[in-house]
Amino acid sequence: MKLTSYQIAEIINSVTSRIPRPDGSFPDLWCDLNSEQEKRAIDAVVKIYSEPAKTPEELHNLWMKPLLEDGWSAGDYSLQNKKHPCIVPFHDLPASEILKDEIWSSMTELFRPYYTQCEDEASELC
Repeated sequence: MKLTSYQIAEIINSVTSRIPRPDGSFPDLWCDLNSEQEKRAIDAVVKIYSEPAKTPEELHNLWMKPLLEDGWSAGDYSLQNKKHPCIVPFHDLPASEILKDEIWSSMTELFRPYYTQCEDEASELC
């Protein structure tokens, strides 16, 4: 069995989107992500598999990097204002967010043997 980066990102999102944020809200389900959010998740999977295993802190920094480059900053979540409460150093994250990074780290490694790179990484079917 082989899984694409799209499929792996979608599976991990299905788990992490069930963990409430500190304010009690929930992250978006895969079906509610916009194309940019979806692309960032897929790109993260591709990047993770192009390198050795990452710690949860390394994954958090990997997640933050493109957001910071795109002008995002820390603050109450706002897609329009490019604000996200998790754009902070890993050790400053609430426990629920550290758990999400730990899940990403564990699950990407779990799926590593099944990952197959696809010409069109944004496609769920290759």
